[in-house]
Amino acid sequence: MNANMSLGTTVTTVLFDLVDTLVEETEESASLRYQTQVKAIYESLGNDGIVVDWHLFEKEYMEARRRQLAASEETLREYDMAQRVTNVLSLFSISVSPTSACVPKALDIYMDLWINTLTVKETTTASLAELAKNYRLGLVTNFAHIPGANRTIDRFRLRPYFQTILISGEFGWKKPSPRIFEAALHNLSSKPEETVFVGDNCKDDITGAKQMGMRTVFLQRKDAKCSFADITVKSIAELPSVVRQL
Repeated sequence: MNANMSLGTTVTTVLFDLVDTLVEETEESASLRYQTQVKAIYESLGNDGIVVDWHLFEKEYMEARRRQLAASEETLREYDMAQRVTNVLSLFSISVSPTSACVPKALDIYMDLWINTLTVKETTTASLAELAKNYRLGLVTNFAHIPGANRTIDRFRLRPYFQTILISGEFGWKKPSPRIFEAALHNLSSKPEETVFVGDNCKDDITGAKQMGMRTVFLQRKDAKCSFADITVKSIAELPSVVRQL
């Protein structure tokens, strides 16, 4: 553990990121090619009678994804995956609503390929259980696909630990926007100065939380660095003792 935080207001609240913080990718996740997921969308649509050229679909889908990601990074508004699919299909003169049954069905298949590769350590859930005895806990995740976020949370039975859960795809804004942090604090009746944010992304998690006046714990994955985090840990298992010392 590396700490550079001075003592201050008593901590009452701990907020967490989800992916790569509580829920971890595996070797299977790393080997899952994004093209495989896009092909799953394509095949699902084909099974519902929407047949287009695969290579053109893949090209246009990747370009639509690139544009959405770039716009989202600039505005911090979360993108709409269903709208991405319908926008791509419109290039083939196919008019489908984002809420048409075939679109969420295809996206569910796409997302489940990845969700099924994830894992959560027993020490992580044990730490959450211990922290929940003494602190208000919240979850703030950048996750564009709302059903996928909920399935991830419920697959690992994480929901009972949290008094509030903010999913960017549902809320509309994503980290590091102050809006999503403010909403979490409001839901918990917590002040920034009495709150700790725990995450693995230096920009989205640590910068965003520090700009709000929260204390920050950076969960170091591999050789990642975040020099301005208040504390750096290598495992969620360290958190109960770390938070008690703040």
